[in-house]
Amino acid sequence: MIKVLIPDAIHIHKKGFPNILELINTKKIEAIFMGGHDDLKILYGNYENKKTIFLEEYDELKKLSFDELFNKKISGISLFKLVQAEMLSYLMSKQNWFNSELSSNEKEIFSKAYLEDKETLLLNLAVSIWWIKFWKRRLSFNNYKTVNNCIMFSGSLIYLKTLTALLENTQIKVFVLEHLFTGHHFYLEEKYTHIANNSDIQFNNIFNTYKKEFEEENYFTFEREKLKTINHFRSKKNKNVIQPLSVSEASDFFNFDKDTETILIMGQVINDFSILETLLDNINSLDTYKKIILNILNTTNYNIIFKAHPWEKNKINLKKSLTKDALIDFVNNNFKEKEQNRIVIVEDFNLDDLIEFSEHIVGICSQSLLECAYLGRKVHQLGKSFFGNKGFTYDYNTINEFIEALSSPLPHNNLSLKEYNDYLLFITILFQKHTVSIFPSGERRILDRLTMRTSIGLLNKSKAKLSPSFKRIKEDSTEEIFVNQNITLSQHAIESLIFLFSNNKKKKKFKKNPKIFFKDSKHFVIKILGKLY
Repeated sequence: MIKVLIPDAIHIHKKGFPNILELINTKKIEAIFMGGHDDLKILYGNYENKKTIFLEEYDELKKLSFDELFNKKISGISLFKLVQAEMLSYLMSKQNWFNSELSSNEKEIFSKAYLEDKETLLLNLAVSIWWIKFWKRRLSFNNYKTVNNCIMFSGSLIYLKTLTALLENTQIKVFVLEHLFTGHHFYLEEKYTHIANNSDIQFNNIFNTYKKEFEEENYFTFEREKLKTINHFRSKKNKNVIQPLSVSEASDFFNFDKDTETILIMGQVINDFSILETLLDNINSLDTYKKIILNILNTTNYNIIFKAHPWEKNKINLKKSLTKDALIDFVNNNFKEKEQNRIVIVEDFNLDDLIEFSEHIVGICSQSLLECAYLGRKVHQLGKSFFGNKGFTYDYNTINEFIEALSSPLPHNNLSLKEYNDYLLFITILFQKHTVSIFPSGERRILDRLTMRTSIGLLNKSKAKLSPSFKRIKEDSTEEIFVNQNITLSQHAIESLIFLFSNNKKKKKFKKNPKIFFKDSKHFVIKILGKLY
């Protein structure tokens, strides 16, 4: 029986992960729902009306200086790291935040919050302490001792970040869920960080492992999986975006000079975690769009279509088309009629029509750029997207790099045959290997990931001939041990093994100083784990 902790049943049920719920119903997975305080889990940084709950923690923090607050830790866990993303999801709806450039630098964000919105900062920090205490009490229950997995949604909110931080040094593995844009798949990854714009498929070693699996299969297997992927695109149903009916003639709607090329800017929700949790030079998407529009209108002859994200009208803390409205004001107040005629800002408009009508497409780590590539367009992405640098995008580390590219005609806008094949390879691996289908066929992958265990092959000391994959390691003593160099084992996995088989005294010793713990151990297995660690 697979036992899992689920701290956010409210998200698992509402967000729609049917095969996980089915596995729970059929008792292939035993779920322990860590319920309670659901009203706090959906506030997204705005705790003003709940202050009395956290008053004790709030009063304690209020006495601290700037440096003491910034460096405040509980159980060795940095509090501000836990609250930064959720706090920003609330603050980005405020004018003093969305009207200025905002670096992803932790200290700069803290300073701005301390000077301009200290009450919000203190409340979010207080909430993190409260959740740490809450989870510690819950994790002390005996029925959690035999649990090996925890499943949570997104991983960006305070109540989840606090739990993740506490589980990092236990035997419990954390799996984070998030939907893919098609609506047919979701991410299920073992990680101790957020998942928005942070999928492990971004890493070449992971991507190349999947690629090798396809290469080892026959040609027809890959072609079959590729056709499945294309069908997913043809039947996609994004949970956050409902495509309006197609406008038959986009050229009738956009009254642009037909001899001038058009740039389509794909807008993102201003407080989306995919931007707020990415290390960008500017995590204020609205400010980035303003700079792009300003440079295009002032230094080029391109026309602009800005496609605002319709989900802003539904997003907690926003509930309005903030980006669209702010950009309309920006254009009207800063440009003459001639320049204003070169830009159209839309929201509910069929994406396929916009892509077809535009010569160039740019966006910030939006998964809609993958939809553009499906239609054969080579997009400009400047948000350090998880799908960047895979052979089918133009990639920029900063907005200034893209602005510099505007000084000369932008490069070709269609994918070459090789680039499109690179795209199909990536998207097929993403759908068929990495993510999980929401349909019953995905149940096997869920069970495989939750039951996956790290195994270590051990060799007895021997003078027998070793495989080339084994390396001889000299110890301080005359004893020699052998470690398989092909084994990859995370620090977390090793820590889990230590905590699983050690008594309390040894656990404390390991926590205090792992190096001394491994050095003092006389056990052969611990020596090997120490080398790997």
